[in-house]
Amino acid sequence: VLRWRICLAAHAAIEQGRVRGVRLDDCQPPASWAGRAAAAYLPLCRAYSARGLYPIARRFGERAVKAAELAKDVDVAEACSVAGGAMLHHGDCVAAEAYSARALGLRERALGRKHPDVGEVLCQEGIRFERLREWDRGLHCYEEALSIYKE
Repeated sequence: VLRWRICLAAHAAIEQGRVRGVRLDDCQPPASWAGRAAAAYLPLCRAYSARGLYPIARRFGERAVKAAELAKDVDVAEACSVAGGAMLHHGDCVAAEAYSARALGLRERALGRKHPDVGEVLCQEGIRFERLREWDRGLHCYEEALSIYKE
């Protein structure tokens, strides 16, 4: 437990994937800490994405999704959305699609089609379609999100 917490804290303060010889992949939280791990990985994913360090953000996003699933956490949709965003910015539209589709489905079932969180995922999908040069599909996503935000 202590090794995982130290490793996670150190990664929050650096830009590389290594901490004095300790790789992120070597740091695994105890199984009973899955919920706490998801809560810790998501802000790190967001922070690394904001700094443009998408490969590292992607790894934290993937870990957040796995931890949320293990904990049977209701924030699996949020973890999928954040991970999908990191993958999208990293340029991996295929992986982003899988996470975004899952986030969209989970949020629609839990919150309803007209919830602003659904609009957020639709905007993310619009960006993905733009990058794939699928303009009509991207425009459709943006229009759906706009109709949600107008209500």
